[in-house]
Amino acid sequence: ITTGVDGYGLISYYDATNASLKVRQCGNAQCNVGGAITVVDGFGDYFAGQYSAITIGADGMGLVSYYDLTNTSLKVLHCGNAACNSGNISATVDNTGNVGQYTSITVGPDGLGLVSYHDAGNGTLKVLHCGNMLCNSGNVSATVDSAASVGSHSSIAIGADGLALVSYYDATNGHLKALRCGNTTCTSGNISNTLDSAFSVGAYTSVAIDPSGLPIISYYDINNQDLKVFRCVDPACAPYVRVGR
Repeated sequence: ITTGVDGYGLISYYDATNASLKVRQCGNAQCNVGGAITVVDGFGDYFAGQYSAITIGADGMGLVSYYDLTNTSLKVLHCGNAACNSGNISATVDNTGNVGQYTSITVGPDGLGLVSYHDAGNGTLKVLHCGNMLCNSGNVSATVDSAASVGSHSSIAIGADGLALVSYYDATNGHLKALRCGNTTCTSGNISNTLDSAFSVGAYTSVAIDPSGLPIISYYDINNQDLKVFRCVDPACAPYVRVGR
């Protein structure tokens, strides 16, 4: 979910019955009346829409990343209007193997989309930088962590320094990790740190930047069945932290 230019919620989600991606525009602040519900991808024998994430682009239109199950690829859809019910443009942005699960999307300081996602075939974390606002040309995808089986349950945010920070799960070791991009496209100078190395922690991550400009991450402790929160003490999320339940 995100907030549209009209100040109301805009939600992307998966319709499991029809195996399709849908977007709901809220009609008021409570999201209990009005608003459009639109199937934006996935029809008939073509399945798409799992693991969706939505943000608002620099042009004020919704931008949705999601998994194309039929073609095992990552797609990005640019809404054609505020309700996302007309003029939409969908593009396959990575189809190298089985990629696109656990997506998260944000907009960088250059005004272009930045997507974190899982490469299931190789067990790696990838980040894609959109080449334009529609994310259908000039895109650059990079594998940013390939140590063991990593990259599921990713979440991405732009730090106070203008560089992206990605939280994600290290499935091999059962750890929470975070990666700070070294440049706007996340193609060089990246730094990855293990933040919580207790047994089986780090699934279902969500990262945000707090008012002081520091990353804060919520995640699941599988072994103890607890919710945990991890607050970084610097923008790069170096492993000196405060952890609480």
